[in-house]
This record gives sequence, structure tokens and C-alpha cells, in this order.
Amino acid sequence: MLLENLIASCGAKFTNPIRTYSADELIRATNNFDPSCSIDDGRNYQMFRGFLDDRSIVVKKFMWENYEDEARSLAICDIIISMQVSNHNNVLKLLGCCLVPCTSSGA
Repeated sequence: MLLENLIASCGAKFTNPIRTYSADELIRATNNFDPSCSIDDGRNYQMFRGFLDDRSIVVKKFMWENYEDEARSLAICDIIISMQVSNHNNVLKLLGCCLVPCTSSGA
């Protein structure tokens, strides 16, 4: 709830409002988080390329299983920083986030 309120309160301050995506949308966009779509791995996240609404996207999936508190904090920081720098030419634009853990149906 805190994150939802933060996103809503920041929406008017930034020219790129972020959208909330469902877990199903991100699962479809990344072909069920297919390993062949993986482009980067971190200690508590994995990044996937995918397609959503006929555009190429990158999805950063945080691994909640072993690092729930740390992953949640990093996810919130990522969203806040991305909102603040999303108009910079050398930074990927944050389109949105998913506020519930995504679990692929094959895992």
C-alpha cells in the first residue's frame, strides 16, 4: 500500500507517469520468464527482454524467495530513482511496475 501511495503522489510531479502491470502481463511479455530472454542476473534480481503492447521492453524481476526484505527495499528504490531520472536520454524509461510477486506457471 505504501508503494501504491508513493506512485500516486509522484505521478503529478513527473512527465512520465508509471503504470501498474499485472503479473500475467509480465509473464506473457517475457514468454513465462523464458531463460533465453534473460539479459542480466544479479544476486536478487534477473532482467528479461520481452514485448508488451507492440514495443520492446525490459523486465527486472526481483527474487523474493531468499531476500524478501532486501528485494522489496531495492525494488522501491529502483522505482523512485527511475521516476526521477526517466527523462534523461541515457536512461531507460520506467513504464510501470508490478506490485505483486510474479511467479511463472512453469516454475
